[in-house]
Amino acid sequence: MFDFCYNNALYAFKVLIFDFVWFCPIMTFFKNMPYRSSRQSISHQRGSAQQILVLFVIALALVAMVMAVFGYKIGHKQGLRKGATLQAQQGGDALLQGMTVNEATLKQQLDSAVKERDISLSNLESLREKNEELTTKNLQLTQVNELFKSKLAKDGGIPLEVLGGEIVALADNTYEYRFDVAMVSSTGSPMSMTPKMTLLNATSMVQIPLKPAIYEIKDVERIRGRFVMPDGFAPRQIKFEINTGGERVEQLYNWQVGEFIAQKEDRGVSERPIGTGE
Repeated sequence: MFDFCYNNALYAFKVLIFDFVWFCPIMTFFKNMPYRSSRQSISHQRGSAQQILVLFVIALALVAMVMAVFGYKIGHKQGLRKGATLQAQQGGDALLQGMTVNEATLKQQLDSAVKERDISLSNLESLREKNEELTTKNLQLTQVNELFKSKLAKDGGIPLEVLGGEIVALADNTYEYRFDVAMVSSTGSPMSMTPKMTLLNATSMVQIPLKPAIYEIKDVERIRGRFVMPDGFAPRQIKFEINTGGERVEQLYNWQVGEFIAQKEDRGVSERPIGTGE
C-alpha cells in the first residue's frame, strides 16, 4: 500500500516537472517579445505573467494533492483487500491443519477399536471352544451315569437314603435348608417322593412347609428352600423325613447353623452337593 501511494506521488511530481518544463518556453517567449515603448505596458505584462505562473503552480499543487489522496485511498483499499485475503488463507490453513489432526486422532481410535475387536473375537472363540469341550465332557459323564443307573437298577436298585443336610442363616431371621437324597428304583424309572421337615425343642415342635411338596427322584435329588423362623422359637433338633412308594426314611439332626450369609451376597438357594463347600 505504501508503494502504491509513493508511486502516485512520484507521478504527480513528474507531472509538475513536465508542466514546469513546458511552461519555461512560454516564459522565454514572453521575455523575447518586442520592447514596448510604454513602461506601463511592460510592467503590466510582467505582472500578468507572474500571476499566471503563480496560478499554474497552485493548480499543479492541487492536482498533485488530489492525486496523492486518491492514490492513498486506492492503496488503502487494496491493502485491506489483501489483508482480508491473507487472513482468510491463514484461517483456511488452520482449519485444514485441525482437520488433519482430527483425522489422525480418528484413525488412531479406529485402529484401537479394531485391535480390541480382534482381542474380543479371539477371547470369544476361546470361550466357545472351552464351552464345547465342557459340553462334550458333560455328555460323556451323563452317558456314564446312565450306564451306572441301568446297572444298579438291574442289580435291584439303591434304597432311599439321605446323603446329607445343612441349615444356613440368612438375613431377617430367614434360613435356608439343604438336603441331598439318593435313590435308584429297581425299574430305573423316577419315583414320587414327599419330604417333611420338623423343628424340635424340649417342649414343642414346628413343622416347616416345604415347596415343592412332592419331588420326583430317579438318582440324586437336591431338596432346597427357605423359611422364616417363628418368633420366640429356639430349635434344638431337626427331623427330616422322606416317603416314596413303600419306603420311608427319617433322619434326626442337631440344630447347627452355618456361617451367616449377607443378603447382598445371596444368589438364591444353593444347588451344590452337601459337603462340597459354599
